[in-house]
Amino acid sequence: MCGDPYDAAYGADVLLLITEWLEFRTIDPTTLAMRRRFIVDTRNVLDVETLVENGFTVASIGMPTHTPAP
Repeated sequence: MCGDPYDAAYGADVLLLITEWLEFRTIDPTTLAMRRRFIVDTRNVLDVETLVENGFTVASIGMPTHTPAP
């Protein structure tokens, strides 16, 4: 159990989002402390553009994978 989404993602290689709960939809990408910046959004609820701008690769169900510019 974790206190919040940031604790759950701390040090993770991959974040797998499988819920539409508001507290996970509105995560601040500048606060996520992950080893690898890779997110799989199975609900298509995240702001992909903002995540990619902050260096995350985002894979979504039924959508192309988005990667940050080199």
